[in-house]
Amino acid sequence: MHKKLQGKLGGLAICVCLVSMICSEGLAAQFQWYNDPNSTTDFTFFSRSCAQTASDPCTNNTIRLADIQAVNLIDQPLSDVGFFLAATWPRVFNPDGSLTSFALTWRNDLNGWYTGNFDSTGTSLLVTATLETPNNTPNGRLAVGSVAADQTLTQPLQDLTSLFIFDGLPETPAPGDLMPFVDLGSLLPLGANSVDLVLTYNWGDGRPCCALRTAFTAFTLAPVPEPSAVSVLGLGLAVLLGFHLRRRA
Repeated sequence: MHKKLQGKLGGLAICVCLVSMICSEGLAAQFQWYNDPNSTTDFTFFSRSCAQTASDPCTNNTIRLADIQAVNLIDQPLSDVGFFLAATWPRVFNPDGSLTSFALTWRNDLNGWYTGNFDSTGTSLLVTATLETPNNTPNGRLAVGSVAADQTLTQPLQDLTSLFIFDGLPETPAPGDLMPFVDLGSLLPLGANSVDLVLTYNWGDGRPCCALRTAFTAFTLAPVPEPSAVSVLGLGLAVLLGFHLRRRA
């Protein structure tokens, strides 16, 4: 009786492991990248192409935010690092010198962040972004829902709502929003690659000026490993379960 109970419990344990493995693989399959704890963005050498201050505004509709660094935090090389721009907030100077921020909504059809009535002026605004690298890596678009919050691959990045709030204004991207992304390739131990963020302000009334001071949220990402290793392990458990049940029969 004791041996029969042990056999049943053993079979149950294998089933639980197999189901857990399959479920974990299914969850991970929705993610392509995850927010990388081994890298970060650094603004030590950051500069603007125009001061974007009340006394020295930009003179055209484009602003370059130069030398944003994607930095490797560990003393081991990172094989692949992505740079992902997930939110922008235009900011307007008030007469007293303070700044008022505005949340925009990402539009896939416009490839940018949009509002139909900016600052209650009746004018639409579309902010588009280009990510430029020293080796001119082509820009891509990455679905927000395909990015995991961390390497556990248990929740999407967008669930971390505190990362999408600036000045009390939340931006709420949808899983299918395809936002600016560039693959920076490998990073040397404690090394860095630079990215320039070029923002273009497209005003609905066609005004030639001006770009605004802009806050943004960006992440350095690591690719999700191929699920092949997990699949092999799951197959091994399945074979083991079949052998166990056959012995009992």
